Amino acid sequence: MDTRLFLACFSALLLLHTSIASHFRGGIITWRTLDPYSDTGNINDTRTIEISYRMTYSGECLPGQSWSVGSLARRTGFSGTIVNLILYCDQNIPVLGRTGVGNATYLPESSFEASFASAAWINLATGGGGWELRMKYKYIRRSGKMNSSPVTAMAEVVGVQHGCTYLIKIPVADYDGNEVRCRWARSDLGECSGVCQTFPGAILNEKTCELWYNSAEQSTGYYAVAIQIEDFSSTDAVPLSSIPLQFLVNVSSSSICGQ
Repeated sequence: MDTRLFLACFSALLLLHTSIASHFRGGIITWRTLDPYSDTGNINDTRTIEISYRMTYSGECLPGQSWSVGSLARRTGFSGTIVNLILYCDQNIPVLGRTGVGNATYLPESSFEASFASAAWINLATGGGGWELRMKYKYIRRSGKMNSSPVTAMAEVVGVQHGCTYLIKIPVADYDGNEVRCRWARSDLGECSGVCQTFPGAILNEKTCELWYNSAEQSTGYYAVAIQIEDFSSTDAVPLSSIPLQFLVNVSSSSICGQ
C-alpha cells in the first residue's frame, strides 16, 4: 500500500476512534408513575413507570434519526436491564442534546437502584474517562398516590468567563410537592465515575440548588458537574428518590467580566 494512502487511512481511523471514544457531554434521568392513583397498596402489584432521559453527545444527528446508546441496568437486587435507552434527534445542533423517552414495566421491589454507565467523556479540564448516571427508586405511597422523582430543566452547557464570579441556578421541581435538594454526586455510591467533584472552586447550596463559582483560579476549558437531585417529605431526612444530573460548564477566556 502506498505510504501516503496508509497514513491517510490511519489518520481517518484515529479521528473516528477519537470522536467515538470521547463524546459524552452529560445527561439526566427521571422517572414518574404513569397512573399514580391506580395502586392498591400491595407491593406485589405490577406498576408502570416512565423513565425519561436526556443524553448529550458530540457529533451530528439528523431530525427524526434515532439510535440505541446502551441500557439502564439494575444495580441492586437481581441484575438485568430495566430499559434500553433510545435517543431521538430532533435538530442538527449537537450542543442542545439528543432526547429520548422509554417505558419500563416491572414487578417492583420496595426500592432499587439503576444506572447508565459507559465511556468516555469529551476532553475535560479535570476528570473524565468513564461516566455513570444513577437513579434511585423507592416504593412510596402517601394519601393514595405513588411518588415520582423530581425533575430539572438544566441546560446541557453553561458558559462562564475566566476570572469572573457566577451564581448558577439549577431549576428543579417536584410534581408531588415534596421538598427538593441537590448534593454532589459521590464516587462511593457509584454515582459519577470519572467526574466526581471535578468542578474545583464551586460551592453548592444544597437547599436552593445553586452553585456559587469563582473562575479566577481555574484554567479555561470544559468542566463536568455531577449532581444528585433528591426529594424529601417534611418529616423524613432520608430521600424519597434520587436522580442524576450531569452537565458541562465551559470556562472561556475574557478580559472583562460580562462580555
